Amino acid sequence: MAQWLPQSWRQALTRLREDIDRALERGFRRRRGGERDMQAKADDPGMMVDIDMNETDVDVIVTAELPGLDRDDFTVCVTENRLALQGVKRHDSEEGRRYQYSERSHGPFARAIALPCEIDDKKATAQYVNGLLMITLPKSMQPKAKRIEVQAQ
Repeated sequence: MAQWLPQSWRQALTRLREDIDRALERGFRRRRGGERDMQAKADDPGMMVDIDMNETDVDVIVTAELPGLDRDDFTVCVTENRLALQGVKRHDSEEGRRYQYSERSHGPFARAIALPCEIDDKKATAQYVNGLLMITLPKSMQPKAKRIEVQAQ
């Protein structure tokens, strides 16, 4: 059946199918992983950053998968209630190489997540080993509520 279609139509249909597959995959990842704050070019979906967040009595621990990146390819910013990751995964291309199929993502990425409590950003630490970024955010020990004495007259 596909043999009677002109080559340009077959290429256009193949690109359309690939675009639909990428859009569906992004949709499933968003549904599985929550809201994503992605900033990418319209023609390039960019890289998805998968994150786990655990909370202990004293810390909030965030683990992010950033495979194939060097330490200088991304930045981590933290405020009292938000953690932001952003950077670029570069496409290592060889001149003249033509792909039959490629699933590896590249391009700019940005991810921001709300933190479950106030943290002490001065004591925050991060380690990056083998494509995993582990960020330890100590909770702020300042009391959130202050009791006010009521005076009777």
